[in-house]
Order: sequence, then structure tokens, then C-alpha cells
Amino acid sequence: KVSTFSALLQQPAKPRSSLVPLRFEADIENFIDISRPYYALENEHKITDGETGEVIGFVCTGRREMPTSRDSGGLACGEVGRHMAAAGTVAASLKNQSKNRFHYLASNYRVDVSPYKGKVKAEVPQFGDK
Repeated sequence: KVSTFSALLQQPAKPRSSLVPLRFEADIENFIDISRPYYALENEHKITDGETGEVIGFVCTGRREMPTSRDSGGLACGEVGRHMAAAGTVAASLKNQSKNRFHYLASNYRVDVSPYKGKVKAEVPQFGDK
């Protein structure tokens, strides 16, 4: 049993999850009922389980297109809602085994930006940035 255990230790550890790049035109557009310019997500990646390859999440950046006006933070509230709805739609389509075009209605959501911050390619320049 000791030799089996040591052999397992010598195998490279499998990552818990992997980021797989997506392209809107090739991987997303045909499966959701949102089109550009309303769809304004960039740097899209599906998050897959490192062992099974199952899709377990979606990460992207959202482009700021409007000044924040009286909203606090980097994005206007309406724009945040639009980006979150689009991201949720993409996430649902990635999990759906039936590869057809669907319209997904969000009933709840969870946002967690910290684990993938900085792991997706360069942040997109924001409105008004020089």
C-alpha cells in the first residue's frame, strides 16, 4: 500500500478548475437570444472542473459604455444589471445539454469576482479612461 500511495503523490496534481476561452461569434451567439450591441461582455471564459471537464461557471469582463452620473462605483446600476443578465444567460447556455437557441430568465444570481480577478486577460479600458 505504501508504494501505491507514493505513486499517487508523484503524479502531478490536477487543477481544481480551468479557464477555457470562448468567442462570442463561435461559442455563444448561436445559443442565446441576446445580440450585439446589447451583449457587451468581453474576455469570456467558461470555468470547467479540472477532473471531469464539466462546466461549473462563467467569467468575463463587462464594458462600461455609459457615464456613471449619480451612481456610485465603476458602472451604472442599469448597466450592471444588463451585464449580469447577459452573463447569466451565457452561463445557463453553457450548462444546457441541448445546443439550441434559448431565452433564459434569471430568478436569482450570485456574483463572486475575487477568485478570477486578474486571471482573465488584460482588463478592458473603461469609459473615460485615458
